[in-house]
Amino acid sequence: MKRYNEHIIQRIKEYLTGVLDPKGRKALESWHKQDARNREFFERVCRENTISQEDAIYAKTDERKAFRRFQTRVRGKKRTLTRAIGYAAALLLPLAGIALWLKTESLTTAPVPEIAPGSSKAVLTLAGGEQVYLKEGEKHESAKLEKMAVEQREGLLSYKAAKRKEVTKTTEYNTLATGRGGEFRLELSDGTIVYLNASTTLKYPVAFGDGKRQVELEGEAYFDVARDSAHAFVVKARNAEVEVYGTSFDVTTFYEGEVRAVLVTGSIGVRSAAGQAAKRVAPGQMAIYDESDKSIAVKETDVTLYTSWKDGLFKFEEERLEDIMETLSRWYDMDVFFHNDALRNTLFTGDLRRYDNIDEHLRMLEMTTNVAFDVRGKAVFVRYKE
Repeated sequence: MKRYNEHIIQRIKEYLTGVLDPKGRKALESWHKQDARNREFFERVCRENTISQEDAIYAKTDERKAFRRFQTRVRGKKRTLTRAIGYAAALLLPLAGIALWLKTESLTTAPVPEIAPGSSKAVLTLAGGEQVYLKEGEKHESAKLEKMAVEQREGLLSYKAAKRKEVTKTTEYNTLATGRGGEFRLELSDGTIVYLNASTTLKYPVAFGDGKRQVELEGEAYFDVARDSAHAFVVKARNAEVEVYGTSFDVTTFYEGEVRAVLVTGSIGVRSAAGQAAKRVAPGQMAIYDESDKSIAVKETDVTLYTSWKDGLFKFEEERLEDIMETLSRWYDMDVFFHNDALRNTLFTGDLRRYDNIDEHLRMLEMTTNVAFDVRGKAVFVRYKE
């Protein structure tokens, strides 16, 4: 019988209690993909809740004693353990000499977290390292930096512009990060409006100086750039740069190995950060920067597929289910596990409202594809319909 070491058990516990960090999530997903037995075990644990949601520690102990201790603490102590639970409990015993111990005798489990749509929330990191937690509905001045008044209101972080000649030679930068399940709007000192999608970080100067207006992006953001023909606006996204003078466009790094820029109005140029000549992009086109060979391809596209998220809608056209679920997982702060890798390539075309309950989206996907979903807390398992 296959056994799992303490690191896997710990990650599953942290996942069930909602404290697993992004690195741990990635490791758990990788382990989940490796073996069908891993998937069966993980899904059974989530279904039966056989790992207590109390805080736990590991300790060296006699294996038989550990097993008896575990049996008395799993959820459902007062009912006869089913063979499934017994099987899961046996698997939970890690390498010989290591077992899962609970701090208390309590059988009470923590509330199962629910999947909910994202909301306006972000973390602002100031130049000195101080962090300010922002939420929609809060109206207060969060910081004063030099001659720039920074305030938050109605889900918008606004930097009131100072005259360029008043800006000091020392440029100070702030960072705004949304994380999973978050979004936020930002008004830069030049009047440019930025819509940050979930799991996005933007680094930007508190005030722009006499040179180009440059910001750094990881994730996805929609830019409505204030027109200024004398000072180019540059978005640096990994090893690509998007340069504009006044226009509306979307930039994302969510596609593995690529940076994509979609133009709505105006004109932009996309180039490698290494300095190669920029490729011009017209409205209705998308530029794709390939990080492996530094090539840039430009093609016609339906821009609403890439920009409608800021208006409360997810639009998909012949999109792979894996990519759809990745998009939803960022917004709903949930985790997705596929029973079969072939499911990842299921295609879907349709619109999903961004602020609807996740159940509405899953029902829509089930109605139009051959897949079914099982929701366990904040985990969504994807399988073929029976």
